[in-house]
Amino acid sequence: MGELTALPNQFENLVRLGKVALNQRQWPEAIAHLEAAYDLQQTTALNLLLVSVLVAAGDNQRALQLAFEKKDFYTNETDLRLLYNGLLIKNQHFIAANELWSAVEATDAFEQRTKQKGQALLKTAEKAYQATEQQAIKKRQEQLYNITTGDFQDQQRRLDAAELLPLADYLQGVSPILVNPYCHPFVKTTILETLVRLQYSESVTINWFDQVRQVTPSELELMTNRPVLKLIQKTIQNILGQQDPIILEAALAECQMTFAYLYPFEETVIDNPEEWGQALIQQLGVFIFEPTVPISEKTIQWLKKLQELTEELVF
Repeated sequence: MGELTALPNQFENLVRLGKVALNQRQWPEAIAHLEAAYDLQQTTALNLLLVSVLVAAGDNQRALQLAFEKKDFYTNETDLRLLYNGLLIKNQHFIAANELWSAVEATDAFEQRTKQKGQALLKTAEKAYQATEQQAIKKRQEQLYNITTGDFQDQQRRLDAAELLPLADYLQGVSPILVNPYCHPFVKTTILETLVRLQYSESVTINWFDQVRQVTPSELELMTNRPVLKLIQKTIQNILGQQDPIILEAALAECQMTFAYLYPFEETVIDNPEEWGQALIQQLGVFIFEPTVPISEKTIQWLKKLQELTEELVF
């Protein structure tokens, strides 16, 4: 939302007018006033009110977009998770809904009942979708099976579309990608991180740099939480912290991209995070830098290989 110059009490007046229209069930007027108020102040209370009005008006797509702006508010509040779950279901975001409940530990009876109810609603919705949308499911799975026929952006679009599949159909569709030796490692990591968020507890097979490996997603951290990545980032920040912020940002972005190709088997390649971070800075070549630790030929060759993978991507 852009910054607007508000008149005295304009926000409060718009909210008041929105509530008046809401009480009269005049949904378009209520939405217009509340959205104008939201342009001025994006508070969580107003977000919830506006989302509720949009749901009442039947605009579930806009309601989900708005709720996503305050995602943590909805997913961290036990009594709001069912609302968020309902929005995800109505918009066929089945994988996101499964991720929602996978992240809930349900430490008390109320949370347990809410989780059970939410999962039951989700399972019912997935079964209903499977019963009526077999053609759409088949088409999305075919697009996944032939994913390497598109460029990188097209592959990402296909993965995004796959997250509108019920869980079982999603798993069936992405499993062949993980073992496809011609599929880009970044695409595989995108899928694997989804499986980690889903807390998927079965072993999956991955073709990782021409090696066939097994991994259990529920036993992994997300990539950004991996200790090796954090140590490399710390090295880069220590060295470039006093440099141009743009240089630091570029180095950290390159670090995360190259790490994504290696995840979750990075420790078989990265022996020394300090060495890796310094070698990465040297490879970037944005300013004269002499490493303070020896850079092995293994590290040089791996970074070269990973740089070539980045060059294959067309954003």
